[in-house]
Amino acid sequence: MDNVALPRSAPEAQGIRSADLLAFLDRLEDSGEIHTFMLLRRGTVIAEGGWKPYSPQRLRLANSVSKSFTSACVGIAADEGLLTVRDKVLSFFPEYAPERPDERLAAMTVEHLLTMSSGHQTDTSPAMMAEEDWVRAFLSLPVEHTPGSVFVYNSGATYMLSAIVQRLTGQPLLEYARTRLFEPLGIHGVTWETCPKGITVGGWGLSANTEHFAKLGQLYLNKGTWQGRRILSEQWIEASTGKRIENGSDPDSDWHQGYGYQFWQCRYGAYRGDGAFGQFIIVLPEQDTVLAITSGVNDMQSVMRAIWEGLLPALNQEKEAIDLSAGTSQALADRLASLHIAVPSDVSTGRRRDDSSGVRYRLEDNPLGLTEVELREDEQGGCVVWTQIGQERILNYSCTTWTLNEWKTPDGVIKISASGGWTDEKNFLLAVRPIETAFVQTYRCRFEGDTLIINYNSEYDLFGPKQLTLEGKAVTEVSR
Repeated sequence: MDNVALPRSAPEAQGIRSADLLAFLDRLEDSGEIHTFMLLRRGTVIAEGGWKPYSPQRLRLANSVSKSFTSACVGIAADEGLLTVRDKVLSFFPEYAPERPDERLAAMTVEHLLTMSSGHQTDTSPAMMAEEDWVRAFLSLPVEHTPGSVFVYNSGATYMLSAIVQRLTGQPLLEYARTRLFEPLGIHGVTWETCPKGITVGGWGLSANTEHFAKLGQLYLNKGTWQGRRILSEQWIEASTGKRIENGSDPDSDWHQGYGYQFWQCRYGAYRGDGAFGQFIIVLPEQDTVLAITSGVNDMQSVMRAIWEGLLPALNQEKEAIDLSAGTSQALADRLASLHIAVPSDVSTGRRRDDSSGVRYRLEDNPLGLTEVELREDEQGGCVVWTQIGQERILNYSCTTWTLNEWKTPDGVIKISASGGWTDEKNFLLAVRPIETAFVQTYRCRFEGDTLIINYNSEYDLFGPKQLTLEGKAVTEVSR
């Protein structure tokens, strides 16, 4: 099946005013750094956009939104009769079962994995990832609580769901999903990370675009059907998106409303899949609405508040037909077309007095694997040439816009946007955005004669270093 796009229409045709969506965009931008969004009403896209250099059409590392896609695949396997939620986890991996397994490990079921109630005290994924065989590592960890009794967010549990599907089907979860889920929805080009044993990691690592997020949300809103074809049973949808376990008591928190099968309950009758730093699939059944968002935020609740305060009242007005106000729809279209992330504001095209262009600096050993750096400039901007883990790469930048760079690697193409310039005659700032992730990296470079000092900062990266200071010496002559 082709990668068929969702239908589009004016907001007014689906019972909501463009002016209300403009006001919602204001609230959404106030909640943090939003990268893309897509809003569906009655199965139709009524607004979408990307804050340049981000785009709803680009793949995006989904973080834990991956879990909701994994849950859908487990549901398909259950609908096909391959498993039930009551099946014991150890039954799928008898070769790993201890001779006398702990009774709590023996009692753990597929449903306990789905509801994040496996009985572990903490997330198992760090301990798993330290080993070559993640399944063996998971099953060797102590189970401190009776399964089903305590909610503990556990990405390792989702990995085990992926491992179970692979054990039953002989296919990695990604391949199983291609034919059972992605192709029926017209989703192509997605990727998914694997563990050292080649098992799709399940709990994270999926890269999909904003419309792919929206399509999964719409499938669930449709109770499992897509264009007349049933993909998931209605029973699985109801079980997945209802409250299967309590996860907190704060009535004002959207993380304390209960948890289903890899879906969070929300306030106001909604449910969602979400991932670190503001990746969302939010389904509002009462309003016949799906909202997909990617972002780079630490306070994800602020984004949820923007939805409840800025979008929900407009949806609840429920007008069957709204007259198109003169210029209102065009104002929304203009706003959506102009969305952008600001480039660094304190930089300029001017070069420093003691010109560093063409000087190569060799850096001391560092966790980034960055060994050499060279800055080259012209009147329009310039580029940074750096050698990282033995490979030389060129990163073009401008001080007035985000410049797209594409680096080929054995695993594909990395897309990076960069902007930068001099803040004064000795200090250079480079902002780097790997735009298929939430990551934001900043290099503050200070040139002191033949010495280069780089203060590195990274945001929204779950695994890499957050802050580093790198120092290097010139290996080519510095002009005086």
